[in-house]
Order: sequence, then C-alpha cells, then structure tokens
Amino acid sequence: MKASSIIYREIKNLGITSRLFSRLLKASPFPSDPLDNLAEAMQVTKILRAKKLERYFSVGFLSVVGMVFLDRVFFDSTCLKVLSPDELLAVGAHEFTHLKKRHGTKKFFRLILPASIVGVLIGLFVFFNFSLIAPIPIIGGLGQVVSGLFAALFFGFFALIAGLYVNAKWLRSLETECDLSSIEFLNGESMIQALVKINNLRPRRMLRLERWLPKVYPTIEQRIEDIHVAVENKKKQIQLLKKTPT
Repeated sequence: MKASSIIYREIKNLGITSRLFSRLLKASPFPSDPLDNLAEAMQVTKILRAKKLERYFSVGFLSVVGMVFLDRVFFDSTCLKVLSPDELLAVGAHEFTHLKKRHGTKKFFRLILPASIVGVLIGLFVFFNFSLIAPIPIIGGLGQVVSGLFAALFFGFFALIAGLYVNAKWLRSLETECDLSSIEFLNGESMIQALVKINNLRPRRMLRLERWLPKVYPTIEQRIEDIHVAVENKKKQIQLLKKTPT
C-alpha cells in the first residue's frame, strides 16, 4: 500500500510539473488518434497513461519542430500546419523514441548532473576559502556568498560545455536512433519529406558562435543519408526473408 501511494504521488507530481511547463510555453492541447495509435504500436507508456488532452500540444514557436517533456509532446504550431499527416507521424515517432529510450534521463546523468556537481563543489570551495581570493580585485569585492554563487555558475556552465564536447558523438547517435524509428514503424520517406520541409521553412544558418560549439545534432544531409541507407537495408532484409524457404 505504501509503495503504491508513493508511485501515485510521484506520477501526480510529474503531472503538475508538466502542466506548469505547458502553461509556461502557452501550449494548446490537441487530440490525435493517429498519434495515439502510433504510441500504442511503439508501446510508449508515458504517453498512453496520460489523459487524451494531456498528450500533445501546439506551441506558438519552438526552435525545433518537436520536443518532449516528461509525459508530453510539444509541436511547433507553424510546422503542424505544413506537415502532412504521415510526416507528423514520422516526427511523432522521433519524439516517442526519445521518451521510450529515456534519452532525457540519460542526458541528465551524463550532462546536467556532472556539471552541477562541479559547479557546486567549486562554489563551496570558494565560499569556505574566500580569504584566498579576497585580495583579487573585483572578485574579492563581490563578497563571500556572491563569489561562491558566481563560481558555481561559471564553472558549472563550462563543465556543461565540456560535457557537450565529450558526449557530442553520443548525442548525435540519439538523434539518428530516433530518426530511424520512422523506418521501423512507418515509411522512412515520410521522415525525409518532413526534414526537407522543416529545413525549407527554417533554413539553418550557422552563427559564428556555433562554429566553436560541439555539434550535438547531425546535419540534415547526414540524417537523410542515414535514413536512405536504413531503408535500403530493410528492403534487402525483406527480400532475403522472401527468398528463404519456409
């Protein structure tokens, strides 16, 4: 009884957090039977256990076409207007895979948690050893508490950037894994068409700052190429199965 009540309380807390995040984005819920059917086929329990009007949301503007947060999927409203039903399902399959594979949790433990620990440790070191940095101009004038907080944020941020560099290849592989889910459950061509439409709608222009940052997403050309290769491999496997005597 105690275990069930704890689980219920955790699910309820997640629901409250999801609602607050939805309000922050000014997101509008919408039902979708095709997405529900896809979630059932992919066995995405986080989506299926939520109420029908608490699963999918349209947001006025997102820097990406879709994103997941806990048990909800958010879509950019402009992209929703230009994507065909099949293309929307392909994007949905991508986001569902993020949820099913717990990519958010894995990113937290590989990126956010280590950076937070580094920031907290250095912040505490500065706080308890403030006498060592007090003679430094400007920094010493900030005071013990502010200097500790500043050190925690500063070094935590750079630890996060370092983590992105270390995990860049792994992060790209997660996106590829999600793209290829459209081949397993849908037609891979729909995902390619969705990628092309999104790119034409919002062409990506690399800023100067981005050239110095780690590449955590594969290029659209690489994503399309990976999907083409996977589609061809699937066709070959089907042909081999047909030739194999029963």
